[in-house]
Amino acid sequence: MLDRRLAEHAGAVRPWTAVCAALGTLSALAVIGQAWALASLIAIAIGFGSGFGSGSADRAAPTASGVWPWLVALGCCVAARAGLAWAMEAAAFRAAASVKSALRVGLAAHLMALGPRWLATRKTASLVTLATRGVDGLDGYFARYLPQVVLSATVPAAVLAVLFGADWESGLIVLVTLPLIPLFLWLVGVATRTHVERRRRALDVLAGHFLDVVAGLPDLLVFGRARAQAAAIRRATDEDRVATLRTLRLAFLSSLVLELASTISVAMVAVGIGLRLVAGTLDLRTGLLVLILAPEAYWPLRQVGAFYHASAEGKAAAGEVLGVLETPVPAPVPGPRAATELTGIEINGLTVSYPGRGEPALSDFSLTVAPGECVALVGASGAGKSTALKALLGFVDVAAGTATACGPIAWVPQRPYLFAGTVAENVRLGA
Repeated sequence: MLDRRLAEHAGAVRPWTAVCAALGTLSALAVIGQAWALASLIAIAIGFGSGFGSGSADRAAPTASGVWPWLVALGCCVAARAGLAWAMEAAAFRAAASVKSALRVGLAAHLMALGPRWLATRKTASLVTLATRGVDGLDGYFARYLPQVVLSATVPAAVLAVLFGADWESGLIVLVTLPLIPLFLWLVGVATRTHVERRRRALDVLAGHFLDVVAGLPDLLVFGRARAQAAAIRRATDEDRVATLRTLRLAFLSSLVLELASTISVAMVAVGIGLRLVAGTLDLRTGLLVLILAPEAYWPLRQVGAFYHASAEGKAAAGEVLGVLETPVPAPVPGPRAATELTGIEINGLTVSYPGRGEPALSDFSLTVAPGECVALVGASGAGKSTALKALLGFVDVAAGTATACGPIAWVPQRPYLFAGTVAENVRLGA
């Protein structure tokens, strides 16, 4: 029912899941009470007895005293069912909010722990899309899909128990045909998962491409390539739109399959009831009860199929978030270390090599900077100036040597990102 990995990383969702399960049980009782009251009301209103088990010939004129109690009971059951549905949705939304908050906080903290070396291997736009729009997709999973999963576990079981007690033949038909809905749902889920994952990959590519275009827009305007890139974004957007419509088309077709299977099953129950009513072997009130309850056994499962597509994108994004959260934090490498005394910056015999390059980018580099001293690193392009600073900050792996700093280091790159606030506040952002 609840994704195990989601539950492990968001413990606050467990109480709300328990609340949804309790409300689902009460909702099943409300469904049975509604069907019982409605069947009794109709049977009494048209004069076919006042109790179950009455034959078709037991006719009696309806009276207000006989009709009103069942009418009040029906209204109470309908109101209770509506209130329970609202309460389940509210609890599910609270669960979604708590999970999304926990995932975003955990994702930000884990990304900081993974460090800039790991972040350099991922696209910024992909991570931003994952933490915002991707995590928001969990609303469909918790607020729509999860409550229906709870109802699909409680309502059919309760309905089957009542059906076997009232008319075992109809209960047997429902019991045999009910597994067809989960079977079709599983087949639909297999096909949907592929489409959703493909759409998410396309969205990541589109987000990364759009970010690159926006970042390089001044250069594109200078060289007259802005219109060409706009056309490329338009093509990528059209591809994403087509993929979205393809997924929606699959969702509509799958809903049709589930509706068709449940409708045929209910029709089989209705035919059997009709034949036995004509033969006089089944009383009207029991037949009405079975006819009203039979569709209720299939309804939660149909809703699970209808809301599965709304939750698939959120679950796919949550899977990627959990993949990041479960990425092990790399072990510390020789790099900046906080000194016990105020000694400035000391770098001794630092060697840095990049993957795929035969020679090290920085070899046996040493530097000493006293507190308050201003030092400029100069040299030809590619000499290793930026690599020395990245090694001091811990942005790259160090092959050999040590780097010791007297305290926290603030780094202002060549192209800094300035946030709202003063320059001093931007410098103190790390603290």
